[in-house]
Amino acid sequence: SLAQQWEAKTNHYDRYDLRTNYFNYLARLAVEQRSLNLRGLIVSVEGQDAGFSIWEPESNGGKTANLFASQVSDFNTTNLATYLTVVSAEQMLAEGAEFMCLGGSETEGMDRYKQGFIQTYSTPLDTIELSVPEDFEAHPAEDFEI
Repeated sequence: SLAQQWEAKTNHYDRYDLRTNYFNYLARLAVEQRSLNLRGLIVSVEGQDAGFSIWEPESNGGKTANLFASQVSDFNTTNLATYLTVVSAEQMLAEGAEFMCLGGSETEGMDRYKQGFIQTYSTPLDTIELSVPEDFEAHPAEDFEI
């Protein structure tokens, strides 16, 4: 799967490591909880899947789409992460969003990356801890895999 490829190949920023479980959980939510209306895309380089993103489109009259995941399988490919963020933003704009929330910055490297985009607004965030059930991978979505 692309999530496993990402985990195995990626030179993680600042040694920050999100595990494949997180991305598979998002994909499973997108498939099994269609009422959440999650969206996403996969980008390819020379015919090979190279990155994916998952987001929540703007809803309830809001103007902001929330980018939950934007990951590439090789950070050494120049500007691939930026390209993925930009094409995701273009899709969000086409779907009616006026703003994109990139989320918090868990590390200094992620913060530097996000500062590279022009900020219209910046909001202080609160952090909550979410947990994935231990048996999650024992029940993967059979019809969808990143």
